[in-house]
Amino acid sequence: MFSCCDVYYSGNFRKKQTKRGAALRRAAAILCCLATLTVFIGCDVAKMSSLGAYSRAHAGEYECVSATLGGEELLGRFRFVHLLLEKDGHFLLTAKGRSGFPLEKRGEYAYEEESGELVFFAEQGGRRLEKRCALRGGEFTIAHSFRGRELIVRFRAKI
Repeated sequence: MFSCCDVYYSGNFRKKQTKRGAALRRAAAILCCLATLTVFIGCDVAKMSSLGAYSRAHAGEYECVSATLGGEELLGRFRFVHLLLEKDGHFLLTAKGRSGFPLEKRGEYAYEEESGELVFFAEQGGRRLEKRCALRGGEFTIAHSFRGRELIVRFRAKI
């Protein structure tokens, strides 16, 4: 009778695999994994428009390079004005006035890849505002009517 200490491993349990057989099994395993992923994730190739939609290259920090209200330059009144576009579809506008007062505004945004437009959504006075602007070369301009005067703010991506 053998005890557990008397049995020694002295060889290979599996037969040597041929290179072709191993390659076929590897390819079959990869295909099974991909098929499983598409079923469980719900991946629809027709809806995957481009890599840009998933990389969210437009997300990042932008700095205000120009701000006018009715033709009057406003940027000189601020130490900085920054806009952060987060990858999850939220934005954060931060500014600090020359006198030190801080300003912060949050909201949501979307990027429409077909038109190349940024669409901003924010709450103001109980109303939901929507502003559209074209994003070209890392720059965009937002125009908004403010108390009867036109507010024009231009942002450029920080590098």
